[in-house]
Amino acid sequence: MATTDRDVPLQVEIPDRVRRSVRIRAAADGDTMRTCVLKALRAYGIEVKESDLTDRRQRHANDSQ
Repeated sequence: MATTDRDVPLQVEIPDRVRRSVRIRAAADGDTMRTCVLKALRAYGIEVKESDLTDRRQRHANDSQ
């Protein structure tokens, strides 16, 4: 099976309390929810490259950090 490194959507239904916990953990770690989930998948034994963990959201010139 050929693999690519392009991003594809993954949609799953989870309990609201779990989603809230992921959001809180991501915020506490300074991560996006995407990065938080990828880190959890990595801990589960799924291959996740360090480059997969980068924030891919587009920033605008007037965004402040």
